[in-house]
Amino acid sequence: MRNTSVSTWSTAARAVASSTPPRPPGWSRRPASATTRRPNTAAKHGVLGLTKTLAVELAPHDVTVNAVCPTAVDTPMTGGIVESIDEDIAEIAEQSGPDNLLDDIVQPEDISAAFLWLSSDDARFVTGIGLPVAAGATAL
Repeated sequence: MRNTSVSTWSTAARAVASSTPPRPPGWSRRPASATTRRPNTAAKHGVLGLTKTLAVELAPHDVTVNAVCPTAVDTPMTGGIVESIDEDIAEIAEQSGPDNLLDDIVQPEDISAAFLWLSSDDARFVTGIGLPVAAGATAL
C-alpha cells in the first residue's frame, strides 16, 4: 500500500510535469504540493524525496516543487480524538507535555495560507522543501 502511494504520486507528478505548457509571461512557478508528514511513515518520506527530485528536474523549466506538511489540523476528522481515547492514554499524553510549541491547534486556514505563500512571488526562490505547518511540533 505505501509503495503504491509513492509510485502513484510520482507517476502523476511526472505526467503533469511532462505535459506542462510553456510558462506564460510573468508566471514562473507551478508548485506541486503534498500535505503529508509523519515521522516513521515510509510513504510520506517518499513523497518528500520525490518533491526534492522533481524540484531538481523541473528547475530548468522555472517550475518549483514543494510539499506542505501539516500536523493535526482542526477538522471534523480530527475532532473528538482526545475525547475518545481512554483514561490511561490521556494520562500519558498529559504527562508527556504538549505536542506543539504553540498553545493552539492548526486551523485549515493555516494550511491554505502556506499553499498561497508557496504560490506567490514571495516564494519564487523556494523549491524542494517540505514546509511544516506544525505549530513547532517538529522542534520537539
